[in-house]
Amino acid sequence: MTRGNARRTGRILGALAAAALLFALLESGIERRIGADLFLPFRDGQFLPGRAARMGAWLVLCLAAALTDRGRSYSARLRSALRKDRYCWLAAAALTGLFFLWASRVTVPSFMTSDEVGILGSIRSVPTRGLRGATATFSHVLFCGLIGSFYSIDPDFWWYTCYHFVIIALSLTIIGRCVFLLLRDSRWVLVAGTAIHALTCAGIFMYTIAELSFTVTPAVAGCGAVALVLCRGKTDSRAGHICTDAASVILMLLCILQRKDTGQCLLCFFSLAVGYQCLRTVLDRGKGWPGRLAAVACVFLAVMALFSASKYVTRSTSLARNGAFSSAESARSRVVDFLIEDMTDEDFESVGIPPELGKLLRGWFFMDERITTDTLRDLARSYSARHKSELQEQPEAASLSTSVITLLAKIQDDPQMLWRALCLVSLLGLTVGLVWYAGKARWLELLCALCAVGGAGILLLYLVIQGRFPTRVFLVVVLPALVTVLLMALTAASPSSSGGHQTFSLVLAGLFAAAAALCCCVSLFHVPHVLDAATPDDLFGRERATEDYANAHPDTLFITNIYDNNLDPFHDSHYPSNRDLWGDGGDTYRTEGRLYADAFFRDDVRFMTDDVSSVVLLMQYLTLDYGPVQALVEAQLQGNVYIFRISRIGPADPDYTGWHEQNGMTYYFRNGEALTGEQTIDREEYTFSPIGGNSQFAASRSPEGLIYFTNAYSLISPEA
Repeated sequence: MTRGNARRTGRILGALAAAALLFALLESGIERRIGADLFLPFRDGQFLPGRAARMGAWLVLCLAAALTDRGRSYSARLRSALRKDRYCWLAAAALTGLFFLWASRVTVPSFMTSDEVGILGSIRSVPTRGLRGATATFSHVLFCGLIGSFYSIDPDFWWYTCYHFVIIALSLTIIGRCVFLLLRDSRWVLVAGTAIHALTCAGIFMYTIAELSFTVTPAVAGCGAVALVLCRGKTDSRAGHICTDAASVILMLLCILQRKDTGQCLLCFFSLAVGYQCLRTVLDRGKGWPGRLAAVACVFLAVMALFSASKYVTRSTSLARNGAFSSAESARSRVVDFLIEDMTDEDFESVGIPPELGKLLRGWFFMDERITTDTLRDLARSYSARHKSELQEQPEAASLSTSVITLLAKIQDDPQMLWRALCLVSLLGLTVGLVWYAGKARWLELLCALCAVGGAGILLLYLVIQGRFPTRVFLVVVLPALVTVLLMALTAASPSSSGGHQTFSLVLAGLFAAAAALCCCVSLFHVPHVLDAATPDDLFGRERATEDYANAHPDTLFITNIYDNNLDPFHDSHYPSNRDLWGDGGDTYRTEGRLYADAFFRDDVRFMTDDVSSVVLLMQYLTLDYGPVQALVEAQLQGNVYIFRISRIGPADPDYTGWHEQNGMTYYFRNGEALTGEQTIDREEYTFSPIGGNSQFAASRSPEGLIYFTNAYSLISPEA
């Protein structure tokens, strides 16, 4: 690099840094003075004209500055700089940084599901237990080992959360760089590129910042890898080709290791990108095209080889997951994740599970010796056999049409899904229009876009048929499809042929910006804890209260039924070790030494829940084997979390026969066993509530707190 080029680079870097610093200072100053967020005309679901006017004033000021002689001069320099790959990287990184700054002001990032706690536990155990401590998670053992090694440096730092942010920031920078590369020959590169990338971040990827997920973050990494392959031919130098090829392989590897199912989905889009790049290389036949074709093929082979190697490592003797765990997890997933909501009492009873236990099983309760891997498999087989005849009676076409209608209904019911689906369809329509305008020269881009959208539709339909379709699963499929179609639309709008195409690229930027802006608004108003007044203390107060209570009672084991979706990602070192979910996370049906229902009666065990109805179900289930029980509230924590002590009701003498009164309820025991049904006692007929029949639950106050008790064995009425 010559001295002149170095000075020019320094001036541009200085200008970018000064602009970012000025933006941060202005925003912070306005926030401190009037408590407002710059460029944010909404608050608590309301449109604020004053903030909108200020935002418009800033835009007009920027436009006026750009129209001055000096402004046009700087704009020309920036456009000239953006013709080079390194400045496209810088511009994309600057916009991504501003997006993260803005996102930090409008949302409080959290973990999307409680599954992250289990992953954190395995990752944090790596420095002490090695890779064997990371064999029972949703992520690959090598991924846990990679992130876990950082915890040996500082065990209290939030390395796992930091990884999420680094991957998202890197992938968004890559996508922005590809946008600027594809527009660099246009005179609108600065305006169009900035609008597209900024609103791609804020509109399409906002959800991935607000709700961190081990399922979605690898999809974002895969999006970066797909973008690198799609824009491979735009790189300026051979070194750039090598670096981008290596980055695409690394991102795909991280995607596969963090979440295998996500990695398999992204492999479809990655394969599509490789196929497009190979065909484009053959069709263009530029200088050295056989070498470029071989390089793309090597990238694909490297990814597939690493994918196969990761599967081999998983199966290897030294690092494999426990076989019993894998079998149990597969059986659990099939039943609890997909089939349980449609199962009836008859389905449970067919495998020896009473209805009371079946109701708890729907809430992920596994503390029963009847809940085994074989039982879950038998339950799935019984359910499939019971409903097989119903499925066979449906014509295949009717079943497919029903699945399509179900898919459309699910997308329509979720604003996040709906607006991203509309954005994807709109982008496809724009691509069709651009290819029609360009003629046959861009048929390959249209084919790639159609394959991306069609493949996404097939994947979504498959997931709906499987029976599990949360928002995060939708994002895994749609995010790479959106990136693929966007880059194909920009490629089809290449301004190299005519000035009219430059106008088309600007129209494309404007329309996509409008669609992404709508997605941004949806994200702002339909993602929890975005654009509300919640602080981290408000959002994670319940989680911290339960952790503090558990840490304050280290000799007590807390069996919990709390499924918080908003988990603080910045204090992963404080998760107490004396808490165990009643089935979801504690290997309670997979290992020796598992907990059974009688553990609730131990003096050192308490039940922690935020759902009082679960106490009723639990007591109804416990009465099957242990007779009358009661639950006494010992404490109430923030967020309506209760700590219960559960105990049996009955006389101290195991051979007691006669009437027993406790907590205002009357029971009759014979040799220590409570009677049910119709019984003759002292020549009088009595009716006792049968288990699972008319048993009801009541509540009363005591000096100690709130007591819940069951009358499943109580006296109903004497009969003459």
